[in-house]
Amino acid sequence: MLAGGQLLGADQLPDRAGFGPRLPDRAERWTSGIFDRLRRGRWWRAPLISSLAGSLIDTGLFFSIAFAGALAFLDPADPNGWAREAVPLFGVGPEAPLWVSLAIADLGVKLGMAALALLPFRLLTARLAA
Repeated sequence: MLAGGQLLGADQLPDRAGFGPRLPDRAERWTSGIFDRLRRGRWWRAPLISSLAGSLIDTGLFFSIAFAGALAFLDPADPNGWAREAVPLFGVGPEAPLWVSLAIADLGVKLGMAALALLPFRLLTARLAA
């Protein structure tokens, strides 16, 4: 990772980087519970709602912890300052921190993949039920 044009060693990485690997596990546990409660309903409801919830939780937690600056005090060098620079949203909209555009794009990809995965999910569950 670069900070001020210099490469940081592993012992110099910010403490908040440790949050990242645990977030998908937590989101998966939460969404598994949601899926389990909704599985008896319509075939698309459980996978779509649990994917939506997991995507919102994962994206919200990751981007707010990694880039929002609330935890910048953990690393005074602040190697993520670039993500808080104000730029037009998606290059054309109102100005917002760059990390907001990245978070919205990340969420959009996750939700798009969840929607695309519904058809194979339906085909698989129909085949298993037969």
